[in-house]
Amino acid sequence: MTLQDILDDIVFQHEKELQRINYNPNTLNISLSVNMDPAQLHIEITERVNTDLASLLEEFWPQTETSTSRSQVGTSENVGALDIQRAVIEERGVPEVNQVDYLQNRIASLENDLMTQRIDLERITAQNETLQADMQTERDRNHRIFQDNIRLQEDLTLMTTNMKSYEVITRQHEKLCKFIETFESRIQKDFAKLHIGNNNTEDIKIGNFINSVILDAVKMNQLAHPE
Repeated sequence: MTLQDILDDIVFQHEKELQRINYNPNTLNISLSVNMDPAQLHIEITERVNTDLASLLEEFWPQTETSTSRSQVGTSENVGALDIQRAVIEERGVPEVNQVDYLQNRIASLENDLMTQRIDLERITAQNETLQADMQTERDRNHRIFQDNIRLQEDLTLMTTNMKSYEVITRQHEKLCKFIETFESRIQKDFAKLHIGNNNTEDIKIGNFINSVILDAVKMNQLAHPE
């Protein structure tokens, strides 16, 4: 809301109050403008608006300690109050400040603060978006690690099963090796007992068979005990 809007609202409220008490003047004859001198603006308001405006007037001169009371609404009293306000300012050595400039500077300050807050909000929003992206990246990474852990568990289970199978096969292999050694030993003993003649065809066949069995046993033993 601008200062002109505030002044227009003052006039409107005063006219509304006059209508409430059934007083209809020909014209209120008030022409207020933000371009008026603050002192003249104060006089115009206090002379033409005969109602309790003390709280509103104090908003126009926030640096003064003297305000208009309900008993000082009349023309001469308010002019006197204005003189007192000026005297207080002069005693302090502070030049009279143009109220419009004060309000404009205040508005500019608020706009600067708002702009700063917007910049901070944009920065925080950007940081939040970055954090959200980082969090999503971390979620994806954790999901990949979780999937890898599942695969590792499956591989470990398979390795455990294979290890058990390997142990079974190893035991069977050891039994087979012992059997081959025993079989080879018996064959050699049986072969030593044979007396193969030069012209005995059957003995020769038996000898050849035993030799082939011994060779097969040796090969099987070599396979069972690889170097």
